[in-house]
Amino acid sequence: MSNPRFNGRALVSTLLFLVFIVLLFSSVALYIAPHGRGPWSFLGLDKHSWVALHIVFGFLFLFVTLFHLVFNVKILLSYLRRKRPLKPETQTAAGLKPEPILALLLCLLLAIAAYANLPPASWLLAGMHASQASGNAQQGNQR
Repeated sequence: MSNPRFNGRALVSTLLFLVFIVLLFSSVALYIAPHGRGPWSFLGLDKHSWVALHIVFGFLFLFVTLFHLVFNVKILLSYLRRKRPLKPETQTAAGLKPEPILALLLCLLLAIAAYANLPPASWLLAGMHASQASGNAQQGNQR
């Protein structure tokens, strides 16, 4: 029988996916969690547990992402660079493909919206505050 070689790239990709799923659930839990302390739980975990899970897996996500970038640097660079130059009238800055430029612009716009409290970031924050206020009201009724 042949001994299969360990595939670090597959490990990193799978780990990144699983960590993303945990961060997705913890983000939703913390989004709907009431402000402050109190007897609140979601899927069997209290707010403190969700915060701890989110922080630990957030750092793991950053660490594993670095390995993912190392394993995939060639393909990531190919996403950025054009193989053939475009016609001068349609050439983008520094020979980059339009997709990474669009992705960067979307991230910048969302960051500005979050900083300036503009839609759609303001809608997400308003929803979070409404959810927290509802949870706080329910906690007050239980006391």
